[in-house]
Amino acid sequence: MSTRQPGLGYAPEFRVQVMQELESKSLSLTEVCLRYQITMHTLLHWRELFREGGSAALVAPPQRGRRPQPKHEEPPLTLEPPSVPLPHTVEEQERAKDELIIQLSLQLQQLQQENALLKKVWRLLPSRSGKDGSIC
Repeated sequence: MSTRQPGLGYAPEFRVQVMQELESKSLSLTEVCLRYQITMHTLLHWRELFREGGSAALVAPPQRGRRPQPKHEEPPLTLEPPSVPLPHTVEEQERAKDELIIQLSLQLQQLQQENALLKKVWRLLPSRSGKDGSIC
């Protein structure tokens, strides 16, 4: 008894007829779904449209695709001067690079020492589960 159009869904007149019958008669949603051979999801969607916009909302062509997302206002980018002055000359750039290399070398040395210490402690633990040094 449904008048589904291939690729387009149901005819607008059919939607209006179903909703008018649902509103005028004391039929349950299930009874209307069975009578018109439509899914509960479809009927609930039509009922929502009908309650919000009347029969005109059911006659309007359905929107396809995703609903447009609201645009989020992003604050404008502000350029602040760097807290540390950037080197301008080649000598200053070389000096900054050398200082960074020294800092990274010291950090690497410290991490290597910590790693070696942890390995020694691990070997000395009597409660290790495996004799081959594996954890599991």
